[in-house]
Amino acid sequence: MRKKKVLLTCLTVFFALLFCVSGGVLVKELIQRKIDSNNFDKVTELAGLNINSLDNSDVHMVTEGESVSGDEEQNHTRNIRILKSENEDCIGWIYIEGTRVNYPVMHTPDDPEKYLRRNFYGDYSVSGVPFMDGSHRLTDMHVILYGHNMRNDTMFADIVEYADHYYRDEHPFIEFETEEGCTVYEVFAVAVVDATDDWYFTNPADQPENYAEKIAYIQEKALYDTGIVPEYGQKLITLSTCYGNDDDARLIVVAVERK
Repeated sequence: MRKKKVLLTCLTVFFALLFCVSGGVLVKELIQRKIDSNNFDKVTELAGLNINSLDNSDVHMVTEGESVSGDEEQNHTRNIRILKSENEDCIGWIYIEGTRVNYPVMHTPDDPEKYLRRNFYGDYSVSGVPFMDGSHRLTDMHVILYGHNMRNDTMFADIVEYADHYYRDEHPFIEFETEEGCTVYEVFAVAVVDATDDWYFTNPADQPENYAEKIAYIQEKALYDTGIVPEYGQKLITLSTCYGNDDDARLIVVAVERK
């Protein structure tokens, strides 16, 4: 009887400690996420965007052929030069209307994953900051941007929704703005691939044949057909994030520069 009481006491203490530790970890994570959110608010203001107007659920989608007023265009312009003056690793801004994807993009060729767990200011961050593949340059025909699939639906969490073609139909365009201007891309392929898939090493050469071959490769892997076939000379952008419970699985959203 005494042994049972001792065992019960030990188990009670164990689970109490486990609860405290788990609770402490959860609280720490929530605090870190709040810090990350505040930091991105600061960066958003630095970019010249109005935080209070960024409720994407109320954003009007500009469809093909529809004109954009000067005021609307100005609201979608980020001051990349100011961002670069604050942190020279910043090369641009990624934005998908109607989603939470609205972040600066970093690029550090000598330390490709520098911002995997760092915020815009270089401090530790659970969320990190979206960043461009270290082997790529903005002038390349194809660039890849990476971002975390966060449980609080930030960073590239919305990207996984593109597995459903209805989501793609509602959010077909991706804006990537740099110092050179803002380029609009249209999503033409969504696929689930391995982290070492050949697509991550794809940079279409100057030859039309190679370009067409790469396009055919990703369309064959695509989860559904969008009916869009990129033509030689159009630049490509890929957004990549973790997917599912497989550590090596990635969901990629591939878009082509609009003509």
